[in-house]
Amino acid sequence: MIVKTKPDHISWEDLARCQWQSHESNRSTGVNMQCADFTAEELRAAVKEGVTLVALDENDTLAGMLSVVFKDVNRWWHKGTGAYICYVAVTPDYKGKGVYRALSNKAEEIIQSKGVIVEYLNTHIKNEAALKAYEKDGYQKVRFSPGSGSDYYSVEMAKWLGVKGKSQTLCNLMYIATEIAVKILYKPGKRRRF
Repeated sequence: MIVKTKPDHISWEDLARCQWQSHESNRSTGVNMQCADFTAEELRAAVKEGVTLVALDENDTLAGMLSVVFKDVNRWWHKGTGAYICYVAVTPDYKGKGVYRALSNKAEEIIQSKGVIVEYLNTHIKNEAALKAYEKDGYQKVRFSPGSGSDYYSVEMAKWLGVKGKSQTLCNLMYIATEIAVKILYKPGKRRRF
């Protein structure tokens, strides 16, 4: 598996199709991720300020993708520049074959080369396969939030690189506190109370 910055021969249409295919199993269980419906233009616009990595097999076939967007973060768990990991997708034929791990390793090289110490991401609360993979990769749940769509909740997760991060106990407590607050203030499909 070769991981590199998106080459010209891989189109944004290819990447949008990769997103759609990657989330096929989620859709079958009722987990609808907004990014799976992105057009090529929407996907390109969403990551225009970042770096998009692709995983290619020995035949140069697209196996997966991951984007990194550097953003200012002002959350309880980090203040400063953070690396937002987004649009992680592995096509069905390559799931369970180390594609996510290869993409994640390359992303961390890029993030650390820029001196950034924390990466973070979010996913659907019911996206169990992703949650399991991210926790195995060293991410901690740090915040419960309304999803980017209007019909679900999200889990925000963070991972510290080369430095000691927040304690697991503190992360767990803050996650529970945000879960309680968000469920009181926000119901999927409804407007926020405040």
